[in-house]
Amino acid sequence: MRQGIALTLFVFVLAACDAPAGVDEIGFNEEEYFSLPIIEKIAGYDVAALELRDADLPLARQKMSSSHVLWYAAAYCDTALLRQTILGGGNPNIHFQESFPLSLSAYCDSLALPTIEMLVAAGAVVDTVRPQGFPVFSSVVASDNLPAVRLLLAVGADPERRDLEEYSGCRPIHCAKSPEMLFLFLDQGISLQPVCSNGQTLLHRAAMEDLLPLAEYLLEYNLVNPAALDNDGYSAYDYAEMYGFEEMMERLKQ
Repeated sequence: MRQGIALTLFVFVLAACDAPAGVDEIGFNEEEYFSLPIIEKIAGYDVAALELRDADLPLARQKMSSSHVLWYAAAYCDTALLRQTILGGGNPNIHFQESFPLSLSAYCDSLALPTIEMLVAAGAVVDTVRPQGFPVFSSVVASDNLPAVRLLLAVGADPERRDLEEYSGCRPIHCAKSPEMLFLFLDQGISLQPVCSNGQTLLHRAAMEDLLPLAEYLLEYNLVNPAALDNDGYSAYDYAEMYGFEEMMERLKQ
């Protein structure tokens, strides 16, 4: 089970290429929280192993269905519960707490593949776009889970689908966070061109997130122009300086 997931209301806020943001602990009272009883059942399913409490739920449990339990099974990497909810008619495409089961499952480490395989077999749409305009596949790429990305590409995920966010417009390849993930795309003939609609290259994004190995790979193999400016007139170096990433700044100076 994911560590620390049941400390308070778990709100997944997924940006274009971001992992689940984690737990918002503003106003969190640990003693009060742990005094709440663990929920035994939701919609007839035994969920005690998830160690959920009422404070974790944004919806009254009496209003929750097998689809909501399926979502939690994916979030907590509980493959047995996931199988039960799928057999019980749970919707693998449920959008709940700003995310879909498919994007959550990519963060299940060794359980990611069996979880994704179950969801896809149950009808999960691999090219689902979140209401904010971001493709679920891009979020999976950002998980840096290579086997998960290979699987989704094999079952039809669109590597060219841009996000629809007004100030982004990036393709899944621009969500790569490691040289290995980038190589996976390049090896399949997927190019870094065109860049994001906002003019940013993958080097811009690497600089913003201090992804030094990725930046070094891009520079070593001349995959991007380090002097390229985005639509706001900023270079990758400008972003590294803006965020105070000194080692990244030194590398981009060379």
